[in-house]
Amino acid sequence: MTGKRLCTQAELERMCITPAKQFETVLESKDIEAAKKKYIELEDAFFGLHIMYQNWIAFLQEFIYNNYGHEGLTNAVPIAEIIMQAVKFGMTIDEADKCSKSAKEEMSALINAGKIKEVKDLFKFLEKGWRDFHDIYNSWTTLLLSRIYRDLGGLEALEKCHRYAGGSHWMPWMEQDIQCDPKFRIQYWSMLMHGNLSEFTVEEDDEKFIMKMHVCGSCGRQIIDGYYSSPTNFAKVKEKGPATWCRDDCTVYQTHLTIIHGMMAIEKIGAPWPVITCNNGKGPEPCQILLYKDPKTAAAEYYEMVGKQKPKS
Repeated sequence: MTGKRLCTQAELERMCITPAKQFETVLESKDIEAAKKKYIELEDAFFGLHIMYQNWIAFLQEFIYNNYGHEGLTNAVPIAEIIMQAVKFGMTIDEADKCSKSAKEEMSALINAGKIKEVKDLFKFLEKGWRDFHDIYNSWTTLLLSRIYRDLGGLEALEKCHRYAGGSHWMPWMEQDIQCDPKFRIQYWSMLMHGNLSEFTVEEDDEKFIMKMHVCGSCGRQIIDGYYSSPTNFAKVKEKGPATWCRDDCTVYQTHLTIIHGMMAIEKIGAPWPVITCNNGKGPEPCQILLYKDPKTAAAEYYEMVGKQKPKS
């Protein structure tokens, strides 16, 4: 697969267009079926991330219960903090109700009726709600990881919980993902990142696709928005080592990248998948996702970053 370009520059640029602009462009084409199809695609992308977080949260709570019992789980559930997040976003009951459910039938009916203003207004309302839900789920996940690190067992417990969730949820999906056609894979990951609310550009060289995040929709925005200071105070991991890219201020959220996408992926499938680098909210260089066309051609430095050695071919 290496040594061959798979996408034109125009194709790469189209992958980076924001969901709102994608939908607006299709609406302007007056192609009713294309507009309905595009809405379904975008809703599925956002809800796909919500479902991923819901699964992750469930596995984290299951890990806490299995290892620390009912009392451990009771003390770890961050209800007050989650309510605080909803209040911070100004989420209304109407938003919480409508944006947690599919609007495909309602949107389809409005598009069929040619009510374009109502279609645009509904999409704007939904996109705001999807973003709020994404950030609440993201915060919920990070609060649980922070409790595990701070209160239940430090870095050792944090790695165990990532391995528990990763083995149950991530690995089966990752084993399928690396088998996909590389061009399909970059298209899929582009939609995934739109669902993750990331702003990004995509480049291609002979070996890989490079997604540059401007800004990362998960821990990147957490850092920029001050979630690692009062009042939220998400945890940073102080121990330098493979789980923290040898940093002493790695965010607790980022450790799932080193452990699941790095260590576990190398152990299970023989390569980091995908290669992810984070700037930790500092410096001019963007966070990157490197999707190698052949995952096992990833550079040796990306194995070494998580304490592994690349197998000799």
